[in-house]
Amino acid sequence: MNSLRPGMVLSESGWNLHVIAAPPDPISATVALVPVRHLYGGHTLTQRWDRARHVSVYRHRLAPGDVTLVPTVPRCFIPDSPEQGDRVVARFHEALSLGDSRFFEYDGTQWIAVSEELDGREFRQTVRTYNSIRHLVNAPELSYVYYSYMPAGHQPHLYVDGKPMPARTVSQLVVGDVLRLPGGCRVEIDAVKAIGTATALHVRLARRSIHSLRHFMWSEQVGGIAEHLDSGRTGALYATEPRASELRPAAGLRPGDTIIRSWGRVDSDVSEVDSIWASAGRAAVELTTTAVDGRRVRTCSSGHEPRHVLLHSPHPEYARPAAEQMAAGSTA
Repeated sequence: MNSLRPGMVLSESGWNLHVIAAPPDPISATVALVPVRHLYGGHTLTQRWDRARHVSVYRHRLAPGDVTLVPTVPRCFIPDSPEQGDRVVARFHEALSLGDSRFFEYDGTQWIAVSEELDGREFRQTVRTYNSIRHLVNAPELSYVYYSYMPAGHQPHLYVDGKPMPARTVSQLVVGDVLRLPGGCRVEIDAVKAIGTATALHVRLARRSIHSLRHFMWSEQVGGIAEHLDSGRTGALYATEPRASELRPAAGLRPGDTIIRSWGRVDSDVSEVDSIWASAGRAAVELTTTAVDGRRVRTCSSGHEPRHVLLHSPHPEYARPAAEQMAAGSTA
């Protein structure tokens, strides 16, 4: 334990592919706090480990200065008084299929989780209820999953490689949409077809993931094609690149809007707009926002350059409700 350094990649059972994110902090003669984060991105988890513990690591490791490149996802904050329809989505680091369908939804009194598993030749649906899910979301030992909070009425978003992007159900996907998977993978939709009560997505690999055979299991060759079926019963979400019509300039935002700020940049985040300021005679606009993790950020850019994605607006006269925006996706 005392020889652990930032950049080392663990091969421990339960912590495989987690990177030491910062130097361990000894808090007693026998215990140290060890910050770790999954190589594919996620929450930073601080573990209380015995200083005498023997830890297995891979021979290859990151340079200490490259640890900051390991994607970070803000911790999921659950309000004391959630609103009906709020969701908490679970994302698995090493998922082997398209679509994220594991989530908790608040029905006004409790959290409900619906899962669907193949039982023989039929799918079996299981419904579980929870009075509170904080013990699940904040459990430090959950090394295989991270969580994102999605308020009711907001266009959903998911994190891929630590960056937020719009999320859609299968019924909202159209030909030309680009799905994003960890490791820089891009998958383009070539066709959307109804097969009975399910929807078939015909997809084509546009860019390989750097994580071989982890997030695109059908083909490793650019141009490889596959078919993905979605029954629609679980409400699975797909992280997609924004459509051109969804990108807005800073001058087109209002205080109180929730946005994906600076889509495509390394510092992109989900934020609420605090203020917008433009000086006379200058094309630049200064945008002040508060990120979901509490950081205050100032962004200066051309007021007319479309760089931000609107997730929700409290101004009904200014933007259509998010539900209408999503419903219009099939005609976008």
